[in-house]
Amino acid sequence: MLIDAANEAPRLLELLDGRPLSRIVTTHRHWDHWQALAEVQAATGAAVIAHPDDAPELPVPATGLVSHGDTVPVGSRRSP
Repeated sequence: MLIDAANEAPRLLELLDGRPLSRIVTTHRHWDHWQALAEVQAATGAAVIAHPDDAPELPVPATGLVSHGDTVPVGSRRSP
């Protein structure tokens, strides 16, 4: 899971080093939290998770919506 694909998509993809990325969680719609979102999502196929109030403002469609208190499963772990 990646929290906020803020910027520098090539660097974020380099840090993944070929490892799979299943989810990108965008914490809110301010542009400095999603500048690399479209490129990282396109390169990885990761699901995009966001709050329903923020999702319409993102450059790619959110594939999952979460609200305060929801959990986001990642592998065998669940994150509140």
